[in-house]
Amino acid sequence: MNEPPPPVVDDRGRPRRAPRVGDSRAPVTTALVLVAAVICVVAGFVVLRSITDPSAGPDEVVSGASTAAVTSPPSTPPPTSSTSTSTTTAATTTTTTTIAPRVAKAAAPIVVANASGVDRSATAMTADLDAAGYTTAPVANSTGPRLERSVIYYVEGSPAPLAVARLLAEQIPTAQVQPMPARPPLDRPLGDATVALILGLDAAGRALGEPAG
Repeated sequence: MNEPPPPVVDDRGRPRRAPRVGDSRAPVTTALVLVAAVICVVAGFVVLRSITDPSAGPDEVVSGASTAAVTSPPSTPPPTSSTSTSTTTAATTTTTTTIAPRVAKAAAPIVVANASGVDRSATAMTADLDAAGYTTAPVANSTGPRLERSVIYYVEGSPAPLAVARLLAEQIPTAQVQPMPARPPLDRPLGDATVALILGLDAAGRALGEPAG
């Protein structure tokens, strides 16, 4: 059997006791190293977790505290003053009427033909037209029937005959204004005349402009 080693004694012959923590600096230093190692391991684990965990933000890694996000209210632009302009369009009905240009009375020669049966009425009317400033041609007789109302014919294609016919109709309001037919109802050619006044009973025997009875 192995015998236990003899006890260690000091200089005085007393057995020497085993060293305790605090009797020497070496055990204390070892403990500090172990604590530091444990802190480093824990810190490394926390850093590794923050790197591998995508839900953790950079502020959480550094401070470990959750940061509350402050949401600023959206800025409202200042009201812009706008003027609403309503445009009202009035519907206008336009009636197109053929109006002869205003020309001189002498712009178109007039021939007077008697269709009333009243003797010398065409000659008397021609004299009145000359006195009023119209240009006249020699008188003629109508080849048509007798008329109650006078007819004023004008040659188409030029504005002057129509304008003169309208002027003449203002002085004989009962007369009708019509385009010249292909065969004018005259016993002779028109010649230079472009307006023909066929006298009816409404104007025969009366002065130019005198109202019919």
